[in-house]
Amino acid sequence: MGEQEIVKVKPRYKRVMYIEDNGTDRWLFEKVAEQNNLAEETIIFSTLGEAKEYITTALQQPESFPDLIFCDLMLGNDETALDFAKYYYTAVPEEVKKRTTLVVISAHTTYSKELSVLEHMMTAGLINHFFEKPVNKTPEYFQKQMNVLQ
Repeated sequence: MGEQEIVKVKPRYKRVMYIEDNGTDRWLFEKVAEQNNLAEETIIFSTLGEAKEYITTALQQPESFPDLIFCDLMLGNDETALDFAKYYYTAVPEEVKKRTTLVVISAHTTYSKELSVLEHMMTAGLINHFFEKPVNKTPEYFQKQMNVLQ
């Protein structure tokens, strides 16, 4: 009987950040990212303040800056992905933005407030992509969404 060879696939990204106020969605994203070997490191924040603090520090150490950033469209405390995108595009230098992808995730694409925020970000070029939650719909759905990023 031949020996089995274990092949370890390199993660798609070195570092991925996820900003999400819902604990269940954070847990779900972490599991899906792990199952799909998305990144060597996944950094998850529940508030924009935490994410902004990390970004500010990471700009001082470029090797710790995320390659891919996911942000929930509607966060708690009336914060939105638009608030994060505005911060990101003013605080982050162009050469860093060129190698980072910003993706907005939302389950609420049928409400007028959420749609207007999303449409504004898309037309203004503030985000690269939009994914619909939940991220674990099916493995095929997640793979299809991730393939859009390449």
